[in-house]
Amino acid sequence: VVHVGDVAGVAQRTVAAAGMVAARSGHVFYIQSVVDSSTVVAYDPNSGGGRTRVHTVSLRGYRVVDPHGARLALN
Repeated sequence: VVHVGDVAGVAQRTVAAAGMVAARSGHVFYIQSVVDSSTVVAYDPNSGGGRTRVHTVSLRGYRVVDPHGARLALN
């Protein structure tokens, strides 16, 4: 499980790829696949309204990070 606070200012930025996460203040989602350089298909378990969705999302305003790198940096 990746929490917003885990990636906020700790992890190094990386390029969008399957298995990375995207985060901004108050929101984080898992990248399942990349559509293009600014759009991804995301697994979004906190999509709003208590919903979990898989949907296409713009990365505008998000920081893409490696969730495993964040975990290692916190230990």
